[in-house]
Amino acid sequence: MADYSILISGHSKEWRNNLVAAFKQNGYEKTYNEDRSNLMQCMREIYPDVLLRRVENHTEALELIKEIKEVSPFSLVVIIVDNPDFFDIPELISSGMMGCLPVRLRPGQIVAAVELIVAAGIICMPRLSPRIIDQYRSGNPDLLLLLTSREQEILKMLGQNKSNQEMADELYLSISTVKTHLRSIFRKLGLRSRRDAQEVLRELGFNDKNGAMRPISNQSVISNKTSETGRLHIIK
Repeated sequence: MADYSILISGHSKEWRNNLVAAFKQNGYEKTYNEDRSNLMQCMREIYPDVLLRRVENHTEALELIKEIKEVSPFSLVVIIVDNPDFFDIPELISSGMMGCLPVRLRPGQIVAAVELIVAAGIICMPRLSPRIIDQYRSGNPDLLLLLTSREQEILKMLGQNKSNQEMADELYLSISTVKTHLRSIFRKLGLRSRRDAQEVLRELGFNDKNGAMRPISNQSVISNKTSETGRLHIIK
């Protein structure tokens, strides 16, 4: 892990310095503080494995991801925001974002989130407010877009009542890695148990005929009962 390079950009110099210190304290010696106005030039010089960037709004985030993917397509983009509720999370994920973290997090928490992103390919997100969740529910979003392809595979296996060991054997993963993916799935979909996961699959109209997960129809929605119990607080 310590071999990965991290570029920290945006916000105040003190904030950047604190994050650099936190990463280096955890063994990330190749952590850089971008304090110039030309971020893209800095990206071309370093080609970091991870860009950690403070952004002000959704438009800025989308433009940033697009530019980064053109300049350094293999860099993982993690944005830091004041209020995640003002960002279209599924759209940012579709654009290539790997993390959206609230600025209130302590440096050590941000380091831990980046480690999950790099080591396990987990998309790290904050919990959204009930207001935003209701908007997603009424708009019939594809919640599965919040999951990585590997997480979708494991969610499908949950629906087939497979044990952690069976998942690990079939996907050639360690049980520890399977558990990490399960925790990520539960966080993103607001689940508490395997039974919750199976209920969500039924409500989304899970169809495994071709090994894919799709909603039953364009009219399918998440039930009020599920929303009220909190099971579909999309992201934690």
